[in-house]
Amino acid sequence: MYQHGILILNGDKRQKYLYELLKACGYHVFCEEQEYNTAQIQVLAAPIPSTKLTWEDLTLYDSLKVVVGGVLPQSVISYGKEKKIKVYDYMKDSQLIAHNAVSTAEGAVAEAVMNQDCNIYGNKSIVIGYGNCGKEIVKLLSAMGSQVTVAVRREKVMREILAAGLNGVLIERLSEVLAEYPYIFNTVPAMIFPESLLNCITPGSCLIDIASNPGGVDYDAARRLGVTARLSLGIPGRYAAKSAACAMKQFMVDRIGDLNENINGRRQT
Repeated sequence: MYQHGILILNGDKRQKYLYELLKACGYHVFCEEQEYNTAQIQVLAAPIPSTKLTWEDLTLYDSLKVVVGGVLPQSVISYGKEKKIKVYDYMKDSQLIAHNAVSTAEGAVAEAVMNQDCNIYGNKSIVIGYGNCGKEIVKLLSAMGSQVTVAVRREKVMREILAAGLNGVLIERLSEVLAEYPYIFNTVPAMIFPESLLNCITPGSCLIDIASNPGGVDYDAARRLGVTARLSLGIPGRYAAKSAACAMKQFMVDRIGDLNENINGRRQT
């Protein structure tokens, strides 16, 4: 049994699974609902995203040595540097970013299917954006037999899309083609779908928006027009919480390893 305490801060289901996984590995783990002595806490595991965590929160734990979270505020990072607390961000790790993109893609497609009355197979879909999540959504839709088009802003990315054998269109030309697609996915964190573009969507089509809050859709206009548009955030925590927590646990173990050895410079059992 490792003697140093890990506090799992409240979040979505990923945090609950993370608690169980670390406990099964023999770590001394607490959740916020349990009684614990703040002096025991040397590792703080914040959720994804960790945007509500403040540097003042860290001052509650006199023995704190490690903070792990996702999209950590700069104030937390700066405080950690000042106090020689190791700060690790899930969303700066390439492996975890890739895992998160896969989970997000699967969840986004699942939400689309639940909000649409036609198959993905044999139907057209369009994905706006070709970043990590966009690429995984494209890959999944293609494997499911959809005729996929990717919409991007830059000619350089368009060349990459065409080189991969995919259909592409520039975002500035979306109004010309949007009516063709019953499945629409937005991954771009900008206002991509104002009322003028929502008017181009065929009734019955489904728009899944996974862009960071507040999303890339004029939702007031979508409601007025009767467009099925869903802002879908935190997908890995809702559709693949256990798998996501496994990746988070591995991230923690890889960086803090044996907490007793890392923190105290010696191994205890």
